[in-house]
Amino acid sequence: MNCEEFRAATGADPHATRADLAAHAAGCEACAAWRRELLRMDDVIRRALAFDVGAERTGGPALPARSAWRPLSWRGWAMAAGVACATLVAGLLWLAPARTALADAVVAHMSEEPGAWARTDSPADPVLLARVLARAGVRLNAGAGVASYANSCWFRGHHVPHLVFQTEDGPVTVMVLPAERVAAPIEFDEQGYRGVLVPAEHGALAILSRGAMPSRELTARLQAAFTYSAK
Repeated sequence: MNCEEFRAATGADPHATRADLAAHAAGCEACAAWRRELLRMDDVIRRALAFDVGAERTGGPALPARSAWRPLSWRGWAMAAGVACATLVAGLLWLAPARTALADAVVAHMSEEPGAWARTDSPADPVLLARVLARAGVRLNAGAGVASYANSCWFRGHHVPHLVFQTEDGPVTVMVLPAERVAAPIEFDEQGYRGVLVPAEHGALAILSRGAMPSRELTARLQAAFTYSAK
């Protein structure tokens, strides 16, 4: 079972206890975190919808019906407000685990290629670099800096370019993620890696450092480093 299959199944039923789901979650912390967030969201929605609309706002007993229309009016308003609140919470929580899971997955991937972080003046093999970029329909623009590492990595169901640029602040990893989406920059600081997920012309970029958080200037330069072909 891959990550996409796991998330499709748990998205349909976060409480599912199938053996293949449990096995995948045991070996993939990013997907396990995704499932935990879905369960938390499910619990919040359940409690919101279970709100006793006949009770006082202070949590006391149900109000006496002094007139027929007032309790009904309050009950209808409270039910609508409760549903609206639950929908808003659900929307916010749905976005949060997706963002967290993407950052978790990027950080987890870093441990698979520790040698990529070497400081060096030697550029990556230009033939390999061109092949990695072409596979994703991407070209590297002039002025991007020295790419010292290039690999086509299997990430969340797709082959994506994994590059390392030598910068004034040391090696910086860039993962080009055409299949992912982020609406605005999202910073993260996990397991010794500091980085940011940023929107790209097609998809998103993950930009990571093992030192300081990548600066806005560096992030903007790397965002402009790629040209995307129509695929």
